Amino acid sequence: MIQNSLPTPRQSADANRQNLDKIIESCIHCGLCAAHCAFLSGRQSPGHMAEAYENDPAPYRQMAFSCSLCGLCTELCPKHLDLTAMFRSWREDAVAADQVDLAPYHGILAYEKKGCSPLFSYYHLPKHCDTVFFPGCTLTGTRPDKTLKAYEYLESQIAHIGMVLDCCTKPSRDLGRSEFFSAMFEEMCAYLSAHGISRVITACPSCHALFCSKGPFKAVTIYQIMAEDDQAEALPAFCLQENGHSKICAVIQDPCQSRKDDATQRAVRTLAQRAYVEQIPLKATGSRTLCCGEGASVGRVSPGLAKTWTTKRKKAAGDHTALTYCAGCVNIHGPGAIHLLDLIFDPDRAFQGQIKAAKAPITYLNRLRVKQHIKSLPSAQSRVRRFFYGEKKEKTPGILRLAAGLVVMMIAALAGLLALR
Repeated sequence: MIQNSLPTPRQSADANRQNLDKIIESCIHCGLCAAHCAFLSGRQSPGHMAEAYENDPAPYRQMAFSCSLCGLCTELCPKHLDLTAMFRSWREDAVAADQVDLAPYHGILAYEKKGCSPLFSYYHLPKHCDTVFFPGCTLTGTRPDKTLKAYEYLESQIAHIGMVLDCCTKPSRDLGRSEFFSAMFEEMCAYLSAHGISRVITACPSCHALFCSKGPFKAVTIYQIMAEDDQAEALPAFCLQENGHSKICAVIQDPCQSRKDDATQRAVRTLAQRAYVEQIPLKATGSRTLCCGEGASVGRVSPGLAKTWTTKRKKAAGDHTALTYCAGCVNIHGPGAIHLLDLIFDPDRAFQGQIKAAKAPITYLNRLRVKQHIKSLPSAQSRVRRFFYGEKKEKTPGILRLAAGLVVMMIAALAGLLALR
């Protein structure tokens, strides 16, 4: 049995009920949350919403899918009410009652499914392995070279470290597909736990937040490992002489998933300082950081609302370079934004703004290239993931199996021809 496993449906229902009651009883209708949130602006206070939900939940279940689940409202609330948990629970209720059309989310759910598939997943566990690097889907696809350099760095620091290419299934969790998420995340954790894994090192803030709150492992970010490394000056960015490169002025924009992650926030700023980044103060940072607009798939149903967050985030950065440590945030910011791992492993091009992240469909080829490299390493235990909750085992006609096999072979061949840069 996994320790600290996910709560049972009954436990989740009880917790949601208690949270709703607390919001009804404690909300003082001050409007502070709505003053800084485009989603809450012009609506009833959260307390009044919670009361109304009791009588007619359907409209509030639909409304919840326009919330980014970023947690800023809770941070601003003088009572620290967990409004994010309330809106997420309403999404879960909508899915359970079949009151939401998931068709608009086909793209993100297909992306998630690919990440969990035998084609893209891979678990590399060397002998005596108790720690794995879990880079996440987006970083691996957009920055395959930085992903492998990050793993090589961790190999130099941690004996017998492994690597896991898989999807944490956070998209489904955010969409209220709690049964699917629980089954997939539990299966992944069960496999790792059964093979002696006790620590997970992450690079993706979303993956990290899940492993911290839901997983049975000790979770740390690669940024914490680097910041604590007394020999980290050996990394490319820290070998630069200050007078050899003009400093870049940048605002550090923390991802909303790292809102409460003080340890990673401190580590990121330490690394930026070592890389000679002049850090421009920013009000909307740390615990009060803004969502980039990608959060909780809001853009699939409320693109204008999602764009509002993106605009606010860019406006906060002003004319300064935005430095962040979330591959999704960098993609949303577009040209001029820098991922911290780009700065660390490719400082010359990062300083000059010459790094361009890959986009689909190249991202899928990049993930296959990373997998191909990891598969070449000696493993004591390895697997591709074949478990997918709710998928029916149907026999595929021979001609379709042959066509699918040819496509996979063509992709794999092309992946092998493309050298990692």
